[in-house]
Amino acid sequence: MNINIMKEWIELFKENNLTYLSVKDGEQEIVLSNQITLTQSSGHPNTKVIEQQNVVLDNENNDKQESTQSIVKDGHEITSNMIGTFYRAPGPGEEPFVRQGDQVKKGQVLCIIEAMKMMNEVRAKEDGVILKIYVANGEKVEYGQPLFLIK
Repeated sequence: MNINIMKEWIELFKENNLTYLSVKDGEQEIVLSNQITLTQSSGHPNTKVIEQQNVVLDNENNDKQESTQSIVKDGHEITSNMIGTFYRAPGPGEEPFVRQGDQVKKGQVLCIIEAMKMMNEVRAKEDGVILKIYVANGEKVEYGQPLFLIK
C-alpha cells in the first residue's frame, strides 16, 4: 500500500469523524482508531492493549483499543471501545478475572475482548467494587456497549 493511498484513507477517516477503520490490501493492513494503548500481556503472547492517541497506522495486523468509562447514577460503567467477543477469563475452564461483588484495584484486568484474533485486556480505571457484569462470557459486544458497573 503506497503512502498516497494511506493518506487518502486517513483523510476519509478524519472527514467522516470515524472512530475505527481497518483496510487490508494483501499482506498490508492499515488500522485507524481513536483512544489507544499499547501493552504486552503475559496471559496471551499476542495480547496488545492500547492507550490514548489520535490515529494509528498499523501494517502488522494489530487491533488496538481500550475500554472507555461513562458515569451512571450508582457508579461508573466500563464500556467497550471496540467490536469483538467478550471473555470473562484468561482461557477456557479458567477462573473469571472478576465476579459481581469483587473489589478491584486500578489497572486490574476485568475481561478480555477478542477482536481480529487479538486479545485486548480491559482494565479498571480506578479502585472499586463490581456492582454488575452486563455481558455473558463469549458474547459479541459492540462499540460503546456497557460491560461492567463499578462503584
